[in-house]
Amino acid sequence: MLRKMGEAVARVARKVNETVESGSDTLDLAECKLVSFPIGIYKVLRNVTDQIHLITLANNELKSLTSKFMTTFCQLRELHLEGNFLHRLPNEISTLQHLKAIDLSRNQFHDFPEQLTTLPALETINLEENEIVGAPSQPSNSSWPPSQNGSHTEATPAANLTFSSYYQHSSPVAAMFIVAYVLIFLLCMVGNTLVCFIVLKNRHMRTVTNIFILNLAISDLLVGVFCMPTTLVD
Repeated sequence: MLRKMGEAVARVARKVNETVESGSDTLDLAECKLVSFPIGIYKVLRNVTDQIHLITLANNELKSLTSKFMTTFCQLRELHLEGNFLHRLPNEISTLQHLKAIDLSRNQFHDFPEQLTTLPALETINLEENEIVGAPSQPSNSSWPPSQNGSHTEATPAANLTFSSYYQHSSPVAAMFIVAYVLIFLLCMVGNTLVCFIVLKNRHMRTVTNIFILNLAISDLLVGVFCMPTTLVD
């Protein structure tokens, strides 16, 4: 365990030093087993933070980001946070006025991070494979995000903003759900239709018990026709 931790620390230190020495505008700390953003990095990068335009923290174990991270790297254009355990963003993300793209896929968001609506340059948001219930509210006759002065004349048109899919399930799981729903729907239609046909076709089958079963079959048909398709779409 200690050896793995030591290797992770060495990997982080090597990548940070490479960024400083090369003068790169990218800080790549993906897959470094980080549970939080190392405080020591702020000191190492204190003279080059303004030139960092892209940070990748993908596939770590981050549960949150601090306000200091947002205010320190305020010149970011891209931020990759996919594959962590994030469930919210700090309000200080509003300081990233130049941010154009953010990847929050494969995290633990339950609500759309409304703080992102304050970023005027933001063009792409990826929230795939989270558990988000719905999209942010937005009036149909307005543009989002608004400009700094509150006027919509300089705002980025909402049509230029790209939302990557953020359905609860991944594509393979969604395909399994679709196949299962289709099979259940077909069984519901065929089975209950046969019950109705047999009871109505044969007079001697029209007992009190069978009439009750007929009513249940009709109810199942109505549920299959009106409820199952809408449930699948939702």
